[in-house]
Amino acid sequence: MPLPVPVFSKRPGRLGGRLVDLSVAIWLVAVGVRMTWGLERGLDIGLYDETLYLAWGATLGPGHMPSPAWAPLYCAWYKSLSVLQPDRVALYYLNFATLAILTPVAFYLLLRTCGLAVWMAAAIATFFLASDGNMIVWPRVSHFALCVLFTTLAASRVVRSRARSVCILCIGALLASYVRPEFYLSFLLLAGVYLAGLLWKRPPRRFRRHIGCLVSLAAIVTLLHLVFGFPLGSEGGGEDRGFIAFGQHFAANWVRWHASDLNPFTDWREIVSASFDGARSVTAAALYNPAAFVAHLVSNAAHYALYLVLVVAYLPFPQTIFRLHPWGDVPVVLLAVGAVFLARNKEGPFCSALGTRIRRFDTLAIGLAAILLPSALSCVVIAPKWHVLFLQFPLVVLCIVVFVLKPFSSPSRIHPDLWIAVAALALLLAPGSTRYFQDDKRENLKTIRFLQSLGFVEKPTILEAQGELHLYVDNSFRRVEEFAKDGPFLSFLESRGIDAVIDSPELSSDSRFRSDPEWGAFLKEYESLGFERIDVPGTRRVLYVRKGLVRSSEESEGR
Repeated sequence: MPLPVPVFSKRPGRLGGRLVDLSVAIWLVAVGVRMTWGLERGLDIGLYDETLYLAWGATLGPGHMPSPAWAPLYCAWYKSLSVLQPDRVALYYLNFATLAILTPVAFYLLLRTCGLAVWMAAAIATFFLASDGNMIVWPRVSHFALCVLFTTLAASRVVRSRARSVCILCIGALLASYVRPEFYLSFLLLAGVYLAGLLWKRPPRRFRRHIGCLVSLAAIVTLLHLVFGFPLGSEGGGEDRGFIAFGQHFAANWVRWHASDLNPFTDWREIVSASFDGARSVTAAALYNPAAFVAHLVSNAAHYALYLVLVVAYLPFPQTIFRLHPWGDVPVVLLAVGAVFLARNKEGPFCSALGTRIRRFDTLAIGLAAILLPSALSCVVIAPKWHVLFLQFPLVVLCIVVFVLKPFSSPSRIHPDLWIAVAALALLLAPGSTRYFQDDKRENLKTIRFLQSLGFVEKPTILEAQGELHLYVDNSFRRVEEFAKDGPFLSFLESRGIDAVIDSPELSSDSRFRSDPEWGAFLKEYESLGFERIDVPGTRRVLYVRKGLVRSSEESEGR
């Protein structure tokens, strides 16, 4: 009978067995490639935020910088990938697959630096690789943020000096703030801890040893601010991104409270203006109408608690495990409830263990607390969005493993065959991309390919409600958003110089168009207005285009 092996290595903070770790990382990459191969066959293009990141990244350079609140570091990542894949449609899928693979690999390396044995870290990373959260959650900006955080947390573990460890965490939080702006608060918290640690009971001679770290940190902060700007700043002197996000999600709550047919993500300014009298910051909104603001916070907090249960029930697991029966999630919920009672050690429950580690100045505990706090605040003040919850989940798992289970575990109680079987089962049940993504319609992708095939005679102005389709078309057209409509349709058509309209369920169901008789008349009498109709193959969408703008509808459909 093989002897039990320890869950944790004897030398935490050191990778050790570099060849073994490299082998596991290569194995994770190979499994990830198999799982993400052929994404285009079942995954549609995601528009709006993710497409904007891609487009800004593809054109990134002097004079073409996104707002510092719009993830410029993530855009730079897209820029680096665009060197390998200039086609924007293929670039979208390349980024999706690459981050789905790199995030679990970085998580594995972090688990190893925290002292987990190779087989245990590999089992957790494999399960994370095959999880719904890793494969399905969108937009992918949180995956990139996790890669940054995992890498810097791991780097902070391999230095012996606590001060240098916190300095590395400061740099990591600062970099992450150019992916998710709320992490700038993490940077400020960690910078305060770093400076306080240097000044508190430090003889001048010891303080001078860290002058190099201080100068390096100051240089990095200055460089990033000069290149990208201040991540919590406003866009061109207008509304900052945080207020836009707050406004849209407050509007979502308001629409639900009032059973309104307004679109919270396109009509949010109207709703926020009526509720907060034109406030242009979250603070101003809270001061003007505290009752509405508190109602928003309470609603978000309630949904946050509910979604945390759903996250445990859905995101950590591959689709094939708990999707076999309508009651298939019950075991997961029971496991989560049981974990609350079992995840205790001699120091008390999870929060007590984390607090004890922080009081002992455990740099990992301080770093995780500083990272999780702003993310949790974002869920309450703005909204508990799935990609933000996904960002929190592996960090909480790391806390439980390192701060609760590690002191509670005993090597003699863990048998390696059990964990090897679990890892093998997770790998066996991990589905390929076609099991995660089965969207046969892929209407956005088909619409993009169709527009690319048309060959417009001149650059058109197109009205559409899907969101940034034009950014994928080589000979880009000008887009007019559906929410820009501010009067009767025919007047709007003429004043904006619209050459083409993509009719879709999203456009026709918009209250601005649904209640406008001129829109209904246009759909029936488009020929008399100088337009021709072209059905977008394989979709529910129809293109109405001015006659003569494309060579011929028959030629376009034949391509």
